[in-house]
Amino acid sequence: MAENGVTYQKCITGSDGETYCRPVDATEATGQPAQQADEILPPVEDLVNPLIKWLEPARPFIDDPAGWLSSKAQQPEFLYPILIQIACIIVALALGALLTPPFKRLITVTLRRFVEPPRREGLDILHKAVRPALWSLLLALAVSLLGSVDHAVILVRTALSLAIAWLVIRVSLSFLP
Repeated sequence: MAENGVTYQKCITGSDGETYCRPVDATEATGQPAQQADEILPPVEDLVNPLIKWLEPARPFIDDPAGWLSSKAQQPEFLYPILIQIACIIVALALGALLTPPFKRLITVTLRRFVEPPRREGLDILHKAVRPALWSLLLALAVSLLGSVDHAVILVRTALSLAIAWLVIRVSLSFLP
């Protein structure tokens, strides 16, 4: 192989007296060892250290989960945001459960005004969607209210995502035979 204008070859003399040559790499011709894997790849420490650095804030929890929970659960700046979010979720679920029957009646009465007689299949689909839709609306309201006062919303947002997923599943399964 040519390197810096120099072509390296490895030659042997055959049994017929002829010289046979083939091109080779410079390392093979000069006898230098090939590059080691650690020269090509970064050391393992360079790959692991960023991961360890990223996990460093979680180190107290990883080392002693029970101790971390007992010490953190007694601190108001950790406990109150979680309790407020859980309370918002419970209130939204309770309000949704309480408001479901009146909303179902409202849907039935409204449909009777516009469609006479209302189709049973469409009415069933709407009735199945009322509770998850109310929960989604109430949880979205809770997310916006908590977000407007710069409060943590991760639990409420997760509950909202689950409520929306449930709404989509309930409605889509209603169309299947």
